[in-house]
Amino acid sequence: SNETLLLVAFVSFMGWSALQAVVALIAKSDAMMGDCAAMAVDALTYGFNLCAERKKNQDELINQSMGESEIESLALTEEDGAEEDGYEDNTNDIANTNNNNHNNTTTNNNHDNDERSKL
Repeated sequence: SNETLLLVAFVSFMGWSALQAVVALIAKSDAMMGDCAAMAVDALTYGFNLCAERKKNQDELINQSMGESEIESLALTEEDGAEEDGYEDNTNDIANTNNNNHNNTTTNNNHDNDERSKL
């Protein structure tokens, strides 16, 4: 799996980077230390990708373990909570206000058209 490959890459790059850092210190080689830093960055990249793969796989397992009925009941529970808090009522009030504003605008436009036709 991707997790296994990323884990192997992370561990091997960190291991070689640490070993190379020790050898670079003994040899007092700036070039080897630079290469060691580059390998450490590569290893960290593999590590972050490993974390992302694990998170993705955990989310997929959660979704697979939950049936559709559980997901729907969770959604219904969230909607019920919104109504209890009064958020649902406010949303309907805003929607009604927007509809009334649209109707008023339409009425005003029709009135303007009637006035123009009289001219």
